[in-house]
Amino acid sequence: MLVEQWTGSLQTNFVNNGGTALGSSVSTQLNETMVYYEVHIRENKVGIPIGRLGPNDTPIEADPTLIEGYYQALAEGNEDFTLALLRASIEEMEDLYLGENSAGTDAQGYDDVLASFEQTAVDEDVKAQFAAIYSLIDGRSSISGDDTLYQGIPALVTLYKSDLFSTLNVQDADGANDGD
Repeated sequence: MLVEQWTGSLQTNFVNNGGTALGSSVSTQLNETMVYYEVHIRENKVGIPIGRLGPNDTPIEADPTLIEGYYQALAEGNEDFTLALLRASIEEMEDLYLGENSAGTDAQGYDDVLASFEQTAVDEDVKAQFAAIYSLIDGRSSISGDDTLYQGIPALVTLYKSDLFSTLNVQDADGANDGD
Protein backbone atom coordinates (compact mmCIF):
# COMPACT_ATOMS: atom_id res chain seq x y z
CA MET A 1 0.00 0.00 0.00
CA LEU A 2 2.81 2.42 0.85
CA VAL A 3 4.47 1.70 -2.49
CA GLU A 4 1.20 2.58 -4.24
CA GLN A 5 0.91 5.79 -2.23
CA TRP A 6 4.53 6.68 -2.95
CA THR A 7 4.15 6.22 -6.70
CA GLY A 8 1.06 8.42 -6.55
CA SER A 9 0.62 11.72 -4.77
CA LEU A 10 2.98 11.07 -1.84
CA GLN A 11 6.09 11.15 -4.03
CA THR A 12 4.89 14.28 -5.83
CA ASN A 13 4.14 16.04 -2.55
CA PHE A 14 7.52 15.03 -1.10
CA VAL A 15 9.43 16.33 -4.13
CA ASN A 16 7.37 19.52 -4.38
CA ASN A 17 7.99 20.32 -0.71
CA GLY A 18 11.69 20.93 -1.35
CA GLY A 19 14.20 22.93 0.59
CA THR A 20 15.50 22.38 4.09
CA ALA A 21 13.45 24.80 6.19
CA LEU A 22 11.25 23.49 8.98
CA GLY A 23 8.27 21.80 7.39
CA SER A 24 10.10 20.85 4.21
CA SER A 25 10.19 17.18 3.27
CA VAL A 26 13.85 16.69 4.15
CA SER A 27 13.53 18.58 7.43
CA THR A 28 10.41 16.67 8.41
CA GLN A 29 11.95 13.32 7.50
CA LEU A 30 15.18 13.93 9.42
CA ASN A 31 13.49 15.48 12.45
CA GLU A 32 10.89 12.71 12.66
CA THR A 33 13.67 10.15 12.33
CA MET A 34 15.37 11.70 15.36
CA VAL A 35 12.10 11.63 17.34
CA TYR A 36 11.65 7.96 16.44
CA TYR A 37 15.23 7.18 17.39
CA GLU A 38 15.28 9.11 20.67
CA VAL A 39 11.79 8.25 21.91
CA HIS A 40 10.81 4.92 20.40
CA ILE A 41 14.21 3.26 20.25
CA ARG A 42 16.35 4.75 23.03
CA GLU A 43 13.65 5.52 25.56
CA ASN A 44 10.93 2.91 24.98
CA LYS A 45 12.97 -0.09 23.83
CA VAL A 46 15.96 0.41 26.14
CA GLY A 47 15.51 3.20 28.71
CA ILE A 48 12.22 2.35 30.38
CA PRO A 49 13.04 -1.35 30.88
CA ILE A 50 16.39 -0.47 32.53
CA GLY A 51 14.97 2.44 34.56
CA ARG A 52 15.94 5.55 32.58
CA LEU A 53 13.56 8.10 31.14
CA GLY A 54 13.70 11.23 29.06
CA PRO A 55 16.37 13.58 27.77
CA ASN A 56 17.77 14.10 31.28
CA ASP A 57 18.05 10.33 31.90
CA THR A 58 15.76 10.60 34.90
CA PRO A 59 16.03 7.45 37.00
CA ILE A 60 12.75 5.54 37.27
CA GLU A 61 11.96 2.09 38.59
CA ALA A 62 13.33 -0.46 36.14
CA ASP A 63 10.69 -2.76 34.69
CA PRO A 64 12.15 -5.59 32.61
CA THR A 65 8.62 -6.71 31.72
CA LEU A 66 8.43 -3.66 29.44
CA ILE A 67 11.01 -4.95 26.97
CA GLU A 68 9.73 -5.36 23.46
CA GLY A 69 8.72 -8.97 22.86
CA TYR A 70 8.49 -9.70 26.60
CA TYR A 71 6.28 -12.77 26.25
CA GLN A 72 8.49 -14.19 23.50
CA ALA A 73 11.52 -13.67 25.75
CA LEU A 74 9.67 -15.32 28.61
CA ALA A 75 8.74 -18.31 26.46
CA GLU A 76 12.26 -18.71 25.05
CA GLY A 77 14.07 -17.97 28.31
CA ASN A 78 16.24 -15.31 26.69
CA GLU A 79 16.03 -11.88 25.07
CA ASP A 80 17.38 -12.81 21.65
CA PHE A 81 14.13 -11.80 19.96
CA THR A 82 14.03 -8.49 21.88
CA LEU A 83 17.58 -7.67 20.81
CA ALA A 84 16.79 -8.70 17.21
CA LEU A 85 13.84 -6.28 17.18
CA LEU A 86 16.05 -3.49 18.53
CA ARG A 87 18.69 -4.23 15.91
CA ALA A 88 16.05 -4.28 13.15
CA SER A 89 14.87 -0.81 14.23
CA ILE A 90 18.41 0.55 13.95
CA GLU A 91 18.85 -1.20 10.59
CA GLU A 92 15.73 0.54 9.27
CA MET A 93 17.24 3.89 10.23
CA GLU A 94 20.49 2.97 8.54
CA ASP A 95 18.61 1.87 5.41
CA LEU A 96 16.95 5.29 5.28
CA TYR A 97 20.34 6.97 5.70
CA LEU A 98 21.85 4.81 2.94
CA GLY A 99 18.79 5.04 0.68
CA GLU A 100 18.31 1.26 0.66
CA ASN A 101 14.89 -0.23 0.08
CA SER A 102 13.49 -3.45 1.55
CA ALA A 103 14.96 -5.43 -1.36
CA GLY A 104 18.44 -4.08 -0.52
CA THR A 105 18.63 -1.87 -3.59
CA ASP A 106 20.89 1.12 -2.98
CA ALA A 107 19.29 4.34 -4.15
CA GLN A 108 19.85 7.99 -3.24
CA GLY A 109 20.44 8.32 0.49
CA TYR A 110 21.84 10.89 2.86
CA ASP A 111 25.26 9.25 2.46
CA ASP A 112 25.12 10.20 -1.23
CA VAL A 113 24.09 13.74 -0.38
CA LEU A 114 27.05 14.06 1.99
CA ALA A 115 29.34 12.75 -0.76
CA SER A 116 28.00 15.40 -3.13
CA PHE A 117 28.98 18.02 -0.52
CA GLU A 118 32.40 16.33 -0.18
CA GLN A 119 31.63 15.48 3.45
CA THR A 120 32.94 11.91 3.40
CA ALA A 121 34.30 12.24 6.95
CA VAL A 122 30.78 12.89 8.26
CA ASP A 123 29.47 9.92 6.28
CA GLU A 124 32.23 7.69 7.65
CA ASP A 125 31.49 8.87 11.20
CA VAL A 126 27.77 8.10 10.83
CA LYS A 127 28.48 4.65 9.39
CA ALA A 128 31.00 3.95 12.16
CA GLN A 129 28.43 4.94 14.77
CA PHE A 130 25.85 2.57 13.29
CA ALA A 131 28.51 -0.17 13.48
CA ALA A 132 29.28 0.74 17.11
CA ILE A 133 25.60 0.49 18.04
CA TYR A 134 25.32 -2.91 16.36
CA SER A 135 28.37 -4.01 18.33
CA LEU A 136 26.73 -2.89 21.58
CA ILE A 137 23.56 -4.81 20.70
CA ASP A 138 25.35 -7.92 19.45
CA GLY A 139 27.56 -8.05 22.54
CA ARG A 140 24.60 -8.39 24.88
CA SER A 141 22.31 -11.17 25.96
CA SER A 142 19.80 -8.80 27.57
CA ILE A 143 18.56 -5.22 27.44
CA SER A 144 18.95 -5.12 31.22
CA GLY A 145 22.16 -5.25 33.19
CA ASP A 146 23.97 -1.99 32.64
CA ASP A 147 23.28 1.18 30.72
CA THR A 148 26.12 1.03 28.15
CA LEU A 149 23.66 0.40 25.32
CA TYR A 150 21.40 3.21 26.53
CA GLN A 151 24.37 5.58 26.81
CA GLY A 152 25.80 4.52 23.43
CA ILE A 153 22.71 5.39 21.43
CA PRO A 154 22.89 9.23 21.72
CA ALA A 155 26.19 9.47 19.81
CA LEU A 156 24.28 8.92 16.56
CA VAL A 157 21.84 11.69 17.49
CA THR A 158 24.77 14.03 18.06
CA LEU A 159 26.26 13.20 14.64
CA TYR A 160 22.94 13.69 12.89
CA LYS A 161 22.11 16.97 14.60
CA SER A 162 25.55 18.57 14.64
CA ASP A 163 27.01 17.29 11.36
CA LEU A 164 24.33 15.96 9.01
CA PHE A 165 21.75 18.64 9.81
CA SER A 166 24.29 21.47 9.53
CA THR A 167 25.76 20.14 6.27
CA LEU A 168 22.27 19.98 4.75
CA ASN A 169 21.28 23.28 6.38
CA VAL A 170 18.37 21.56 8.13
CA GLN A 171 17.05 23.16 11.29
CA ASP A 172 16.59 20.90 14.28
CA ALA A 173 12.90 21.07 15.19
CA ASP A 174 13.59 20.84 18.92
CA GLY A 175 16.04 23.74 18.73
CA ALA A 176 19.10 21.80 19.87
CA ASN A 177 21.86 20.67 17.55
CA ASP A 178 24.12 18.88 19.98
CA GLY A 179 22.17 15.72 20.67
CA ASP A 180 20.51 16.97 23.86
